[in-house]
Amino acid sequence: MCTCMEEGVACVGCPLPQLPTDEYSNLSISQEGADCSGITVDVACNIMGDDETACQDYLPSNSGECTVEVKYSYMAKQVAPPQNAILTSVMRVRSDSYHGSPRNFVENRWGDNLTPTSKASYEMSSWEGEFVNFCLRDVIPSTTFEFKTDVCTTTARYELIQGADLVTQLPAAPVSTASAAPLVPSDGETSDALKEGDGGTPGGGGTSAAGGGGASTVRFLTVFAIGGMLMTW
Repeated sequence: MCTCMEEGVACVGCPLPQLPTDEYSNLSISQEGADCSGITVDVACNIMGDDETACQDYLPSNSGECTVEVKYSYMAKQVAPPQNAILTSVMRVRSDSYHGSPRNFVENRWGDNLTPTSKASYEMSSWEGEFVNFCLRDVIPSTTFEFKTDVCTTTARYELIQGADLVTQLPAAPVSTASAAPLVPSDGETSDALKEGDGGTPGGGGTSAAGGGGASTVRFLTVFAIGGMLMTW
């Protein structure tokens, strides 16, 4: 049941409204749960080796630059309150991903209490590469990143959609050759840390190969409000 006690107080059990950061936002965030406070999530896409160029802004100068490796980055953070938020799952879905879909992250943390104290916090980040031929002008599958606790599901959805003015400037796609070797994208690392507020990291923290592999059955939100980064193909 969705209830709002008074103006200025967070609603209980209601998806939070999200406002777009600009007219052509490629990122939308949605939340659902009893207490979605203290959560920050983000998905970004940049040209590999060039963090200043977002994927949606990339313009090849010639046909030889049509296919490039892009870098998808994921971040999630939970701070108290709420206290005693239990991590249920963290996963990414992108239907044509070289690295598989869905892809799980920090599975060793699933079931952990992320905010055991009033000053506790948890943060994780990861990245992975994919090759994209921008000159094909195809519809690229969206990327969904879901951070789920026992009290809230937060979903970030990134769409690699370029503006019409940029698409008209794309060069012709090069002729493909059947004998060309398949391109293998980079696989990044996942880092995470659980802190109680005094700099300590109970339960450990560290770096591992990105993702956890395997498919899990998880209910995904079917409605995404268009928006930007929440205080977050």
